[in-house]
Amino acid sequence: MDLIPRSVDDQLGQTVSESPDFNDDADSALTVELNSFMRTMAPEIDARYHITVMNDDLVNAFALPDGSIIINTGILKNESL
Repeated sequence: MDLIPRSVDDQLGQTVSESPDFNDDADSALTVELNSFMRTMAPEIDARYHITVMNDDLVNAFALPDGSIIINTGILKNESL
């Protein structure tokens, strides 16, 4: 049983993903590549999960309540992880 309806989660996630800054900083090629990799490695995963790669040197990644997974390029470039 969900305590918070999925529609509320979706609305919270859309608030972030529809921000102009959010879309301006996205790396579309890496986004497509990582989503393809995720679907290949875990075809059973819920379709609402979607990766967006942001052009940001900060080593960071986070998830939004709507199933969006945000990964900064800094974490992909960091060889120490």
